[in-house]
Amino acid sequence: MPVIEPIVSEEKLRQLLDEQHESELLDYKARICLDETRDVLELAKDVGAMQIDGGFIVVGADNQGILTGELREGDVALLDEAKVRPKLARYLPEPFEIRCAHYVIEGKHAAIIYVTPNPDGFCIFKATANHAGRPVFRAGEVYARHGTSSEPWRQADIKKILEKRIAAEKENWRREFALYLEEAQRGSQMQALSRAPAAALTWQLDEDNFIGIVIEQLRSGDVIPLTLLINRLPTEAKDLLTSDRPDDFLTLLDRLTCLAALFLSLDKPKEFGRALDALNKIYDIGLSQSGEGRSDLALKPSKLWLEVIRRVYALGALAVRREDWYAVRSLIVQRPKGLVRGEFYNSWLRHSLTMAARAEDFQEQKDGQQVDVPLLSLCQQTALHHACLSEDVDEDSLLDSIVQFDVFFNVIAISSQTRTFGEDYYPNFSRFYSNRSDPAFRRIVADKTVREVLSISDGDQLAASLRKLFKTAHHESFRYSGWEGVFDQVVRTFLDEHPEDPSGEHS
Repeated sequence: MPVIEPIVSEEKLRQLLDEQHESELLDYKARICLDETRDVLELAKDVGAMQIDGGFIVVGADNQGILTGELREGDVALLDEAKVRPKLARYLPEPFEIRCAHYVIEGKHAAIIYVTPNPDGFCIFKATANHAGRPVFRAGEVYARHGTSSEPWRQADIKKILEKRIAAEKENWRREFALYLEEAQRGSQMQALSRAPAAALTWQLDEDNFIGIVIEQLRSGDVIPLTLLINRLPTEAKDLLTSDRPDDFLTLLDRLTCLAALFLSLDKPKEFGRALDALNKIYDIGLSQSGEGRSDLALKPSKLWLEVIRRVYALGALAVRREDWYAVRSLIVQRPKGLVRGEFYNSWLRHSLTMAARAEDFQEQKDGQQVDVPLLSLCQQTALHHACLSEDVDEDSLLDSIVQFDVFFNVIAISSQTRTFGEDYYPNFSRFYSNRSDPAFRRIVADKTVREVLSISDGDQLAASLRKLFKTAHHESFRYSGWEGVFDQVVRTFLDEHPEDPSGEHS
């Protein structure tokens, strides 16, 4: 299942082709010619249906994501956003947002169209459209994606839309709660809230007010409310998970993650350490006393761990962008306190990845086929949803930093691995172009300070670790249009200066 993100790059197009299967969020079309009424109407129907959850339409591919060559140069010229939008606007009400791009891959034209979820939750067609004497859709109708088809909505679709609206209303309630506290203090919003009783600082505030209050308290030097909040968050998280309130748990997790991001941005390592420790304690909620996954929580353990790690990767990307190597290492080397019985993990990143893979959290069944969801795309999606994790960077550079954090994780893990079975690393970066990961490999090879802070080996041992990692990455990238090796000349020169030891002494 593809990750829905407002990106229409060639890399994203290749990832969608690698899905090799249509779904509710992805539709393949061999050809669209917007000079033909039938194609315009079919596109309008699909775009309208995708406005519930968002989605992608890839043009120029068959149902298995194989480029057909049927899309012509004249067709591509019409698949420009400035030309597509007015044709769709005849049938779809504003606001709606799409993004379009086209590329030539292996000599064949291909186009990608991104559809943004509608802010109202769904799209009501504003005009009736007929073709060949039959209605394609009618004014007042709502369409939804059912499997690989765009069809009139059903009762189950209404339930899903309502659940999303309820979640949005909860966030509005949190903003109203902040306004209530503001009025109670009779002062300016942030300053007044920052002087409220310590218990008034709560994760139940909306994100903007929550961060604003914390900033004001840090400015005034009053860290008592903040310390008390961080100390009680793991307990409150456990209460939410055992009382069947998973949505509120995720909100709490978001607030704690934003706290950690704020401390990173303000160069407050002590406070960052406290927030990271709280994240670790929340991670451990999923483990029973025997060291196995608990079965009495609102989220299954593997899902809980994955939600934490998605946010850890987003924080790691921020630390990479800020070149805070101490924070990068701290985020990587955390490990679950109550380890799974009989197994050992150097990092919670590898533990989470293993548990999520075993639970098939990265896979979904669609028409009898398994569809993979890339971890790093999920992490990018998490970061994009929160300004505290992504406001300093554009979408493409954000993905670069997430990929590079994964590189640092892998090199640290492979350099420090001590167990004789299994692996403590996995190259998630292999799903993406080499130009995204090359800067991290170059930094490791060229910057002695980075290696020292990250406790990465040097010389022949580093070269052996990199070759081992590259071999695994090549194997994992074979199925995808992603990583093709390291092209950075500094890294290649380093490997030449430290040739492979035939005896395997450094492997």
